[in-house]
Amino acid sequence: MVMEEDVDIVVHHILGVIESWRRTEQTSSRTSPEAKRERFRILVSEAARCFLTGRTNQFVNELEMFLASGLNIDAYDKVYLKNLGWKIPEISEDEEEPHEHAPAVPNLYLFDEDSDYTE
Repeated sequence: MVMEEDVDIVVHHILGVIESWRRTEQTSSRTSPEAKRERFRILVSEAARCFLTGRTNQFVNELEMFLASGLNIDAYDKVYLKNLGWKIPEISEDEEEPHEHAPAVPNLYLFDEDSDYTE
């Protein structure tokens, strides 16, 4: 499917930017943690902005929280949904999907309907 391929390209691009940042940061020990964090946020924002437009800042915030958590994606999602107070149905090993419908994650960019076009 074309959309999945597009997402793969975006993910590959952003991961490449993060990996490049990591290599650079390993060699610069004199940079403060605050400066490293700001540089990370700027680079990821620049890499993602053309794809995510008005949702870029939310993406960078979420990415930063995920990376700081040290969790894998499945664990992070469970913690995130639990903190929203939602019940997450468990999937048994012989089932592919739960019998109940899992709640959909709400659109976290609720405040501005034109957010895709503003920054």
